[in-house]
Amino acid sequence: TLPYNPVAVLPALRSSTLVTPRGLPLIDGLQFHHIGIACARISSEVEDLAALGYRAEGEVFEDPIQKVRLQFFVGGGPRFELIEPATPDSPVQGVLRRGSKFYHTAYEVRDFDAAVEAFKQRKFTPVAPPAPARAFGMRRIIFMISSTLTLVELIEAAPAE
Repeated sequence: TLPYNPVAVLPALRSSTLVTPRGLPLIDGLQFHHIGIACARISSEVEDLAALGYRAEGEVFEDPIQKVRLQFFVGGGPRFELIEPATPDSPVQGVLRRGSKFYHTAYEVRDFDAAVEAFKQRKFTPVAPPAPARAFGMRRIIFMISSTLTLVELIEAAPAE
């Protein structure tokens, strides 16, 4: 059984204003970007991804602010971001110690500050303050986690040209 009554959301669907099962409006302006995958070494993962039809999208690079090395891969499904620790105190070390691999989804957002507030209203907590990220031209990112441990990365969209 569903944890909510799907019939209750039908009026919202008909009015073209989509809502969550709790009645909150959907967060405007989210654009899926990637799935983050923790790994001990990016080079060890390439063969498996190639077998699935994925190829590198750019080179491996280091982000000293996030304490990681990363590389994006594209193929027949969603974009993957492979992330390896660059330092012993990298946050990715904890993910690997827990035996996790797929650990976050990322979305570009047009209005970064409004999106952060919208996630806070939905009881997501910032893991750390917003920070510039080398992977995105030093645009801001923030990781936010829900009470059920869903980890989401918000990426500030590039300014419209």
